[in-house]
Amino acid sequence: MHTIKSIVVDDELFGREQVKSQLKKYFPQINVVAEAANGKEAIQLIHFHKPDLVF
Repeated sequence: MHTIKSIVVDDELFGREQVKSQLKKYFPQINVVAEAANGKEAIQLIHFHKPDLVF
């Protein structure tokens, strides 16, 4: 199975946790490699990890 790298971005911890929970349950092929609480963090993480998806 091909693994898809992703990053989850949300300013609320609960929102990030919910997205990660749903991805783990329904899309096990999607690997969350990082999460960010704001846009500035997200841009840095995107450049570093080069994910396939950003939520």
